[in-house]
Amino acid sequence: MHGDLEQRNIVWCQQRGLAAIDPTPCIGDPAYDAAYWAAEEQEAGGLEERCQSLATHMALDSWRVHRWALIIALAL
Repeated sequence: MHGDLEQRNIVWCQQRGLAAIDPTPCIGDPAYDAAYWAAEEQEAGGLEERCQSLATHMALDSWRVHRWALIIALAL
């Protein structure tokens, strides 16, 4: 897992496209990173919509992403 996936840690690379930088590496559920992004990013749509979209693009279980996002949102 990246462990700290938020907007300031995403950059555009000419060769690879979007890339995540400055990780706080950890072992855990891959749905957590998507949920962290969904809970942290407040600009586009609602939380459930962001979770569904990220889960689809990252081939993750949307239920797990949404449940993690709810927990993370409580801590923000």
